[in-house]
Amino acid sequence: MPLLFRRLAPIALFSLLAALGFACTADLEEGCLGGQCVPPGSPPIPPLPTSGAGGGGGGDAGPTCDDTPATGDFPCDVFAVLQTHCHGCHQSPPLSGAPYSLLTYEDTRELHGVTTKPRFVRMAEVVESGFMPLMATIPEADKQLLLDWLSTCGLPAPDGMGCE
Repeated sequence: MPLLFRRLAPIALFSLLAALGFACTADLEEGCLGGQCVPPGSPPIPPLPTSGAGGGGGGDAGPTCDDTPATGDFPCDVFAVLQTHCHGCHQSPPLSGAPYSLLTYEDTRELHGVTTKPRFVRMAEVVESGFMPLMATIPEADKQLLLDWLSTCGLPAPDGMGCE
């Protein structure tokens, strides 16, 4: 019997792993089996738009964000909002399922997961939809300040006037 078990165990293990692989339909950006993770009572995760990879539109829709600086500091008022409402999870290393850190201006310039859009574009989508901050309410003034900054491509503060 032990010999039979040793021969069948690898086959059974392989079959189990193959079955689990096919059952995984998660959006890997969110990291949950069976679909997107959303705590009870949270708004749904806004879908990723299928067009506009640069993060600011283009053509007659307004300026693109392709030429924004890759380095710099947050404007101090924006940093205060991020620190109060975002950095509890979006720290280094991230906590509570946050996908990445947002502690530095440079963090907002990295690409969002496997997409071609920078994180600051995704930040605008999830803040505007009310999905973020997760399980919390951001005061309207703070939300608007953050959205206004993000709508201008999240430009850095002038040299010597930023916060981090």
